[in-house]
Amino acid sequence: IDVLVVIGGDGTLQATKMFQGWVQQNLASRVFRPFEIMGFLKTIDNDIRTYTHFEGVEVSLCPGFPSAVRKIASCAEDLRVTARTAERAFSIETMGRDAGWLAAATTFGGTEILLVPELTEIWVSLKDKPILHSLVESIADFYAKNRNVLIGVAEGFEPAQDFKGLKAFNAVIHDLYGKRKKVGATELVALLVSPVLEYYFQALSKLISCVDRKGGSVRASKKPKASSTEERIDRVLGDMKKTTAGIKYQGVQNSEGHPLQDWDVKKRLKEVLEARNGQTLSWPPYQFEIRPHRTDYLPRSGPPSSYDYRLATVLGEKIGMMLVRNEFGAVPALAQVVPYSELSLKVIKTVQIQEIMTLSFDSKDYFDNEFPFQVSNRITDFFRTILSGPEDLEEAISDYAAQDKKATRTYL
Repeated sequence: IDVLVVIGGDGTLQATKMFQGWVQQNLASRVFRPFEIMGFLKTIDNDIRTYTHFEGVEVSLCPGFPSAVRKIASCAEDLRVTARTAERAFSIETMGRDAGWLAAATTFGGTEILLVPELTEIWVSLKDKPILHSLVESIADFYAKNRNVLIGVAEGFEPAQDFKGLKAFNAVIHDLYGKRKKVGATELVALLVSPVLEYYFQALSKLISCVDRKGGSVRASKKPKASSTEERIDRVLGDMKKTTAGIKYQGVQNSEGHPLQDWDVKKRLKEVLEARNGQTLSWPPYQFEIRPHRTDYLPRSGPPSSYDYRLATVLGEKIGMMLVRNEFGAVPALAQVVPYSELSLKVIKTVQIQEIMTLSFDSKDYFDNEFPFQVSNRITDFFRTILSGPEDLEEAISDYAAQDKKATRTYL
């Protein structure tokens, strides 16, 4: 072996860094024939730091990720049809044990709420209210407006608080390669949120004089007085104590350390009723629940997108040049994220393997400051850029082949 080109993601590159150090230490060995090492990034997790930028903000872009974004966004768009017709709340769980790049792709498909591992820390710096309090209220608001809601969840998401039973949902599958996949993120969200929202929606439906219960909504006639509103809320909540929803909600209240234990449902009902000003309020025509949908290995299956094909091809061409020029110990990477038509060797750079690190989805620039459950406009534009290019992969292949024939390259 003269040169070893290592292809993979974060785990592979981290192992390569250690192996490269071992090779350097054994150059004088009589039993070991030294060889050079190079890297080539390939991961849908997109969690590798290559010092790539988009509109002035550092991002990551690895081959495999654009194709995954396309499939995840399409999945969210398709699931919206079912959510609307069945009047459901769905969570779309993606891979992402430590980073939320894949889950963020659900927002390009229309999810209203994004839950990623990094959000709990970002939230503390942006909002005073506990994250799960805002989550419950946001789900209720979106459902009240649209009679459906989609939530994107990374498998590694977990609330900052701890409570009895949480560890069972934070289990991690282990194999010969170490930690592989967290399990239960969607179930955890449903466990925490569903009993509270079911209780809230049932109380809301009883508080409003319901003319058409089947439709699940009624137009408010006039704004009630504050005092009468409080009395009605107290009466309804008192009547619900022995109902199934009331018993489940009491279970939340009595669960030690439950992050929604101190969420004031009475206060929230009062705010909603007094602020509706004639708008239509909606609630589920059946028991509220968050139904899970897991993308699992779907994002990494099937043919690549046109952008992905061109990106991998240009990077492959760059590593060929690096081999000829003896530029060892490095990986080719994008310097700047550009549209499909501008992908060329001009925007490719090299990064030393020893400089490669992980890049989580943890920048404030990635989130909407006013509503951190959603990504910023810059990230939306980033997704739009890496989804550019022909719909037909064959067209992209022919396009690049034609361009390659016209180009004159000198590697030496």
